[in-house]
Amino acid sequence: MKTPQGILLLGALGVLAVGACSTSRVTGCEALRTCPGDGAGGQGGSGASTGGAGGGPLGGGGGACDESCAGGAPVCDAESTECVACTAESGCEVGVCDASRGRCVACLEDADCTSASAARCDGGECVGCTEDAQCAGVDGRELCDVGTGECVECLPGEHDSCGAGFLCHGVERRCVEAAAANAPTCGACVADAHCKAGFRCVAPHLFGEEGFFCLPEPNPGCDTRRPFAHRIEDLVTIDGELVTVCGHAFTSCAGFNHFRTAVDGCSEATDPPPTGEGNAACGLPGTADNTRCRAFEAGARCSYRCSSKDDCLCGHDCVDQVCDFAPNMETCE
Repeated sequence: MKTPQGILLLGALGVLAVGACSTSRVTGCEALRTCPGDGAGGQGGSGASTGGAGGGPLGGGGGACDESCAGGAPVCDAESTECVACTAESGCEVGVCDASRGRCVACLEDADCTSASAARCDGGECVGCTEDAQCAGVDGRELCDVGTGECVECLPGEHDSCGAGFLCHGVERRCVEAAAANAPTCGACVADAHCKAGFRCVAPHLFGEEGFFCLPEPNPGCDTRRPFAHRIEDLVTIDGELVTVCGHAFTSCAGFNHFRTAVDGCSEATDPPPTGEGNAACGLPGTADNTRCRAFEAGARCSYRCSSKDDCLCGHDCVDQVCDFAPNMETCE
């Protein structure tokens, strides 16, 4: 016969037993139940949520369970028993897994970075290059432009890697078909070497010009470079050198190149200023580069404003502040 005291003692032991079967938390993962046969799939149970067949823990014995992890840390690391973003086995949908920290990163080494603008791995992020070796994984761009941190095909002023008949484009850093010393005066250029000796490839921007053109350097001054008698200082060439060149004081390279040329809008009639619209057809479109449409023997042609014959091509005078088409008797080199 059980006494009341005995019943109380058995009840207390039951409470302690329940407490011993309470849920224990595995760091960052699913809570595991520790009582055999408690109906929750504990140790020795079958079909347990934390175990495989026969009740063993998933993930290699660490007690962790993939099913317990979600959100930004959906993978259970069997070794650390923590929920992480990735493991070496799980990998990453984007990037690579830094297994030591259990997170996905852009890179672990330079070879993981294949963008020309970010070929170096630094702290898990792809950033700009600092040396050629970091560009090995970028197809066709194996040189590092340290100034920009970008992998490029060639470097400004270094044309040997481009081969015969090609020059390194100073802006685009790629090999383009162009012959050395072949671009004409005020002609578009892709490198300093594209211009003739004594000329540099620059963007004067006096009249809103777009692009780079071959202009002469002082020799010794700009007064000997007629009609480019205007000194322009502190220009940076397309290859990145600081130079002084001689430019035109009154017109753009487009205006200079249109001298004695018929263009659409200035080819059928004289159309003189100030009321005529032919002036706008000459020179650089959309800019006030002092171009003029004037009568010529074969029809209207383009010219440009001048203050003296020094602003005109050798052999031509400045008449009524516009370079005259008719050549004079001047001797020109």
